[in-house]
Amino acid sequence: MLRNRSTQSVLLGTLMVLVLAACATSPYRAADGRGFGYSERQLSDDQYRVHFRVMGDNTSQALDYAMLRASELTLMNGYDWFDIGSRDTLVDKQPVAQDLTTAVGFGTDLREVEVIMEIRMGKGIRPDGSVSYDARDLHGRLSQGI
Repeated sequence: MLRNRSTQSVLLGTLMVLVLAACATSPYRAADGRGFGYSERQLSDDQYRVHFRVMGDNTSQALDYAMLRASELTLMNGYDWFDIGSRDTLVDKQPVAQDLTTAVGFGTDLREVEVIMEIRMGKGIRPDGSVSYDARDLHGRLSQGI
């Protein structure tokens, strides 16, 4: 009987490790078959629509991941900076006010967050009067948490 309990304990421990490992997997990845993760569509030589969709209710994390993907696309295409032409944040397919997108944890009933933004990329000095992001700097900051 002791041997049976020992085997059960080992199996239970192994199962718990596998479950925890699955939970620890980062949601930052290319979109899967259900559309969770990042995707993008090229609109012109220097413009993309970036889409990030994640399970949960953490709008701040979803926005960070969309910004990370925007910085990656900017650098991969040989550009230095990008600005955001438009941005929408959806929680369970419903729009969220822009000033609420930095909130974390709206509640347990929410199941998915989507961030959709259109970016324009540029080289050299960032333009005056617009909110733009240094792609290399932003990538360095955001990729540390993944």
